[in-house]
Amino acid sequence: MSELLPPVLVRQIENAGSVATPQPDVAAWIGADKHSGRPVMVRRIPHSQSTADRLTAALNAIHQTVVPFRRWMLVDGDIYTVRNVLKGKNLRQYWMGVGGRADTETLRRWIVPLLDGLAAFHANGIAHGGLSLDNLIIGDDLRMYITDGGICDPVAPHHTNVYGPGAGPSADIVAATKLVTALLPKSGPFASPVVRARVEGLVLRCETLSAIREVLEGLDEIAMDSITKAGGQPSAGDMRSGLPSTRVDKGHPQLVCDQLERCTIVSGSGGELNLTIRNTGEATLLIRIVATQHPWLNVRQIPLPIVIAPNGTGRIPFVVSAARLAPGDYRSQVFLSTNAPGGQAENLASGWYRHTAAVTARIINAGYR
Repeated sequence: MSELLPPVLVRQIENAGSVATPQPDVAAWIGADKHSGRPVMVRRIPHSQSTADRLTAALNAIHQTVVPFRRWMLVDGDIYTVRNVLKGKNLRQYWMGVGGRADTETLRRWIVPLLDGLAAFHANGIAHGGLSLDNLIIGDDLRMYITDGGICDPVAPHHTNVYGPGAGPSADIVAATKLVTALLPKSGPFASPVVRARVEGLVLRCETLSAIREVLEGLDEIAMDSITKAGGQPSAGDMRSGLPSTRVDKGHPQLVCDQLERCTIVSGSGGELNLTIRNTGEATLLIRIVATQHPWLNVRQIPLPIVIAPNGTGRIPFVVSAARLAPGDYRSQVFLSTNAPGGQAENLASGWYRHTAAVTARIINAGYR
């Protein structure tokens, strides 16, 4: 497929240079709009009626936190979108630039504008479609901005674990809760695994933008309350979660994790791997939180808690995004909050333990045999 802009866009965009994208069927260029002189990004994406409808609705998602999406057009069977380019760094770059550290005030300064911007999309009946650290921009004015709303493909390999076909506003809320948990502070009271597990559990149960905002506003109080209640009894938040009781009259669950199948994925694409869970104990095993070590590995959306009877088995599916991975072997730890003691489990108090497992993926060239 040609990496050149079609003539109709060459007449509109000056000095267009191609830029890399995580999807093989998507191309992008950055240049200057001849009419305004403003830097813009042009993106070519596959055409479908649902994509066209989503882009038309996104044109009306106007908010001070949303980088303007200017227009789209159909050329030779493909859709070309044009949006402004904002000077700054994406949130992944900015976050790593500050050493992966954020206090609660910084977290609120980042996420609250995001919630306001998402509301603009939801008011027009659409989702952003691919919310991630890469399309949230910290501008030179140190404010948060949202890019690519409506332009992102929700079924792309690196988005489908949260979005998928027919994704609506509720998927954006799930994506926002995952962002909050990824950016939670790791110092002060949040250094405690007990506190982090409880705060993450509370955030991941949010079902509205206002609920996320409420949690953000009370993060410090929630953290201190968790420390106060870490002496043995579940907190009020734990009891409201609806999780089955972890108390048993006889024996304990025992957790065994295995990655049984080999995972091989072509570089620049995506795929799935599974972690097999076995309960070799005498009591019911509960898994309430699943997290991963690296951003290329994401948990496919599944109902929590996972409940496995004695001598029973189950699996946890993960999505591997090889969009930015060079060929080679990759390993990631997986963290599970469960009611199973023993082994190398870390005691989180209140009947919960953190287990660490590991999965591997082999990334190969497209021409490899």
